[in-house]
Amino acid sequence: MNRFYKLNDFNALAPTIVHKSHCNVFLAGVYYTYDTSGVPMNWIFLGLAAFLALTLFDVHKLKPIHPLFNGLFALGVGMLVVATYGILSSEPWFTIPASPSAWIFAGLGLGEMIFALFLALPFSATYVEQPDQHPVISTGLYGICRHPGVWGFILYYLAASVASGNGTLLVAGIMFSLADVAHVTLQDRLFFRQTLIGYADYQTRVPFLFFGWKDIKRAYLKEQS
Repeated sequence: MNRFYKLNDFNALAPTIVHKSHCNVFLAGVYYTYDTSGVPMNWIFLGLAAFLALTLFDVHKLKPIHPLFNGLFALGVGMLVVATYGILSSEPWFTIPASPSAWIFAGLGLGEMIFALFLALPFSATYVEQPDQHPVISTGLYGICRHPGVWGFILYYLAASVASGNGTLLVAGIMFSLADVAHVTLQDRLFFRQTLIGYADYQTRVPFLFFGWKDIKRAYLKEQS
């Protein structure tokens, strides 16, 4: 659908000029209006705001603020889910060639992320309880790199964008992935050293995000010992 309209008849189009779903551009002596209805900027803002909620949850784990803050992790995850659904349900800014088979990789990325965040970690101690400290997990995926869930997150958004052909999701996925990397960087440098026993030593043994074959082999051998 052509989303640009030339304003030849000001009186006829005047109602659309002030409508919140349109914005005006003055180009080469001619006014154009751009139809922004359905543009999912609000969904992108919601997804980015989710990382603020997740960061506040980390602050609360470090220094308890209020019992209600225990729910910020669930709130942040829910915001990301709703934002992603909203983007997929809205008309995209642009499209890319869709490859439905990429949903397989999106599923793999989502599965890896869920496993890393909810199954490979003690759920209650990580997301519910408010202990002073608990031991760092350094086995399995967490023996390969310190934040393995990031890779599943990136894979999901990249593959889902290709599978759906949704260009907005691709842009949002890049923005969400950068926010995710910024979030885990804060966790790694500011929060986890104070909330996880042995984290400083863990940082010297296991890479932050980028890993190689030797890291996979080391984690595997540790599992076998």
